[in-house]
Amino acid sequence: AFEEAVIGGTKNPGYILKFSADGYAPFISRLIGPDEGKVQMDVTLQPTKDVFVTVYQPDGRVAADADVGLVEATSRLSLIEGGFSHENVQSAGTLLTTDAHGRFKLPQDNSILRVIAISPDGYAEATPARLLANPVMQMQLLGRLEVTCAPAASPAEPREYTLEFGGGSMQTVSFEFNMSHVKTDTEGRIIIEKFPPGKHKLARTFSTKVSPTTT
Repeated sequence: AFEEAVIGGTKNPGYILKFSADGYAPFISRLIGPDEGKVQMDVTLQPTKDVFVTVYQPDGRVAADADVGLVEATSRLSLIEGGFSHENVQSAGTLLTTDAHGRFKLPQDNSILRVIAISPDGYAEATPARLLANPVMQMQLLGRLEVTCAPAASPAEPREYTLEFGGGSMQTVSFEFNMSHVKTDTEGRIIIEKFPPGKHKLARTFSTKVSPTTT
């Protein structure tokens, strides 16, 4: 029973429950309407074999204490510089950390769309199917994003841009707010260090000024 609203600012679309346990494939419920009242479910977990994946840094060393994101339809993973945000905005169980030997346990979960490993030194991503066949992730070096455009008309009014993570969304995986909303400097430049490789989208945003009205 929820004593307070779980979702705010929009119409409640309902709930989906996920049951998981070590050594078993997860069970995902049907969509439960917000006004259904008491709901009974029969849940049976099927045993499965977990796979241990080893992550390597770009220089060949094992990537200990690297962040690993299991991207699902509602994972809400947030990328920051050199890792994932640990502010608990993501779905439970979708953010992992490699152990001292660079390993993490990949569950056999059909809801996982892709796996992302990131550290201050490197980045890698793969599909679960590829990791089940070959449980190794080799990181690439993080890059540097540098954009130069015409300087703004006034240093007090820099140009604003948004960054969208390639193939992601706010519901799956995206850049954290401070990384996704950027402004040009006085010379019309945007520079972001420790930027993950891939095809991402940079789009200019415009603010609308509303003129005051009098009556």
